[in-house]
Amino acid sequence: MDETARELKNFEFTPIGYMKEKQNGKRTNGPISDDDDGIPMRKTRKMSLEDSFNSTRMFNDESQLEETLPRVEKENTNVDKRNLMQELSENAVTSNPLREQQEKLHKLNSENYNLRLKCNSLLKFLNNVTDQGELRKSLGLLDEIQEWKQKFEKLQDANKQLQLSLKAHQESIPSDTKEELERLKERYSKLEEDTKAKVEQNQIKIDMLKSDLNNLNVTLTMKDNDLEEKERKIQRLKSQLEEFDHRGSASLLELERSLDLKNNVIKRLEENLAKLEKLAKDKDNDILEFKRIIKRKDDELSKQSDSQVRYTEQEKAIREKTEEIRRLTERNRALDETINRMNVEHNQLERKIADIQHLKDELEDQKKELALTRTKLKEAEQLSARFQSQIIENTTKNSERTSQRVKEKELEIDNLRDQLQRLRQSHETLLQKAKADNNYELDKMEREILLLKEELKVTEESHQRELETWKSKCDSLNRENERMVHQEVGSIASMKKNLDEKLSEIERLNKLLEQLRFEKSELTEKAIQLQNSKDRYKEELKKVVTKFDHLSKEYVKLRERNETGTDGESSRSLKEKYNTMKQRLLDELKVLQQENLDLERKLMESKGNNLDNATTNGRSNTTSQDRIDYYKLKYHTEVKQNDDLRTMNEYLNRVLRAISQHVRLDLMKIRNEFNTELPTYLAHRNLRAFQRPKFKTIALFVQACVRMKQTALRHRWDQQRIRYLQRKMALEDDRFSW
Repeated sequence: MDETARELKNFEFTPIGYMKEKQNGKRTNGPISDDDDGIPMRKTRKMSLEDSFNSTRMFNDESQLEETLPRVEKENTNVDKRNLMQELSENAVTSNPLREQQEKLHKLNSENYNLRLKCNSLLKFLNNVTDQGELRKSLGLLDEIQEWKQKFEKLQDANKQLQLSLKAHQESIPSDTKEELERLKERYSKLEEDTKAKVEQNQIKIDMLKSDLNNLNVTLTMKDNDLEEKERKIQRLKSQLEEFDHRGSASLLELERSLDLKNNVIKRLEENLAKLEKLAKDKDNDILEFKRIIKRKDDELSKQSDSQVRYTEQEKAIREKTEEIRRLTERNRALDETINRMNVEHNQLERKIADIQHLKDELEDQKKELALTRTKLKEAEQLSARFQSQIIENTTKNSERTSQRVKEKELEIDNLRDQLQRLRQSHETLLQKAKADNNYELDKMEREILLLKEELKVTEESHQRELETWKSKCDSLNRENERMVHQEVGSIASMKKNLDEKLSEIERLNKLLEQLRFEKSELTEKAIQLQNSKDRYKEELKKVVTKFDHLSKEYVKLRERNETGTDGESSRSLKEKYNTMKQRLLDELKVLQQENLDLERKLMESKGNNLDNATTNGRSNTTSQDRIDYYKLKYHTEVKQNDDLRTMNEYLNRVLRAISQHVRLDLMKIRNEFNTELPTYLAHRNLRAFQRPKFKTIALFVQACVRMKQTALRHRWDQQRIRYLQRKMALEDDRFSW
């Protein structure tokens, strides 16, 4: 085996070329000897596979490294592979991963922006659509704008008050800020309690109104059921009446008796029906009134919901203000501490000044004493002069005594002069020391005053900046309100149009109701006419029966006569009269039956029209609900897709950072290991054993697969639902387009 092949076996192929295999001499199973020359094994540095270039487990796939690292083919002219950096710098075709990543990021940002626009448009549409598919009525928007203006003015007033309180805080004692803070806290707690109480009261009112509405709906349904039952009874009676009419003349007497009973029942039912119609009118009026009340309450609720949103924003602003007040209180506390410290120092200085004043007073006293001593000295000098003159004049025995006294006085004068000198020196030293201490304290206080002034200036600037930010926020809110006003003008017009359509529909239904009531009154009149005609027919029938009895008797007599052979022509004439009367009665019965059938047909047509209107309204509600479900599903899918893109973007950024870090580390290791000598033994003898994957990694992989399957199933179900709703809406649009 030649030297080159043996050296190549000690290398490992990597995407940028060959590198030395890391060996660990302690893990070999036996002594390694050279095959050719018997050269002992050279000691090599112990290194772990984790520290080598092959340790990047996450990125050792060749497809991933082709885009980020230069590729050096195996068939290079440099056979010994000792100078790979030259080939890397000369022949390698490098890519630009940062530029590609920037392009991907730009593309993802543009997609995120488009998706955000779609999500915002869907959110606006869904926020402006109710559960019944109608646009929300934002009639109280102008009032809301006025309230916002008032709140802005209140905020400006509060801002001015805060500025005034800040100036007062700068000029007054720090207890004012604490009182102001407590007052603001009390005001905030009171406002919070008031809003909570108002919300609870409004909720109680809403619940009461809902319960009243439910009770009214229940009573209305009960009355409707009663009306339907009465109508069914009337229909059944009419059908029975038709059946009785269809029967023969043999059961006419029984029919008349049953008609009497049924007429009484019909009268009672009509009275009950009139009462029920009156009650229905009253209930319709009550329902309309309650609808108006509910509409007003809905508007109030919408306003309250908007006020709740504004309240949350105000609460957030108040929370920020409280945070700012807390910071100001901490700063004020620090300032209070500095002021207290300065007050203590000031008190100490005042005490020192008092001590100095006391020393000055003592000096004044001592000066007075010195003046007294000076006067005494002058008197003593005068006395001494007088004594000297007396000595000169009187050379008597008292001269020794006076001289002794003069000496004593001179000694006393010297002592007093020494004491005065000492006192002067001590007082001068005390004055100098007090002046130095006073100057030092004054300089210290001046420096602290300058620092406090600078801190005050900084706080004023910060407050000014915060005020500017609040002003900008208020301006942005005003602009947003104006934009919302312009945006809602079209929605208000469409809502007015819908309201006009609903009102026209209500008017049409009222007209239809009036028409049905008129038809009902006509039917009742016809029923009365039928009853009168039946009574008349009854009387005529009685007359006919009596005539029939009379004629039958005459017929019997005539038959007897015919049997005797007399009066044939008179019997034939009577028979013809009987047949004509019978035919006339049958014709009138047919006319009455036809009128009953026409009335039944009209009643069934009116009921069919009501059912058609109900079905169309139900269909419109279902279509609007389907449209809402469709847009909600679309919105949720867009949000999920946006989240997936965000996570992919974050993952790609992390991967790029990890790749760049590993590439830098591996290049540094290659530079450090490039000039090391090659080992003389084979590489495959000391390879690390294959590392089995841990249970944790397998479990995480299985969990990720299960989650991916679940998300895929949910996505597929959502897509199927979206397609179904889309087809359904298209079919509904096609049905109503003509």
